[in-house]
Amino acid sequence: MIKTVFKLDLHDDKAKGKAMKDVCGFEEIDFIGMDMKEKKMTVIGSVNPLKVLIKLRKFWPADIVSLGPVKAEEAKKEETNEPQQQMRAASVNPYAAYNLERIEENPNPCAIM
Repeated sequence: MIKTVFKLDLHDDKAKGKAMKDVCGFEEIDFIGMDMKEKKMTVIGSVNPLKVLIKLRKFWPADIVSLGPVKAEEAKKEETNEPQQQMRAASVNPYAAYNLERIEENPNPCAIM
């Protein structure tokens, strides 16, 4: 796992939300954190940092501040979490089935003239 810190030029919370949403699209990311005072984004995961940088540079000026492996303390914190109870997904049919009947006054509108 790689810990990457990016320096972004963000001005408000709306831009922060958009940046985090863009980076969340990568499946290999385990953690995303944002420090608005220093304008730094921390990404932890097995994702390629250059792909994240390219994605961020589409909208904001961005640079990589630091790049390195995750410290053992941070990795232990993630592993020592309580085991989550597995739940079965309920199958839900969101559409109710119902029948419609059409009633017309003249069911056979054909007329021979």
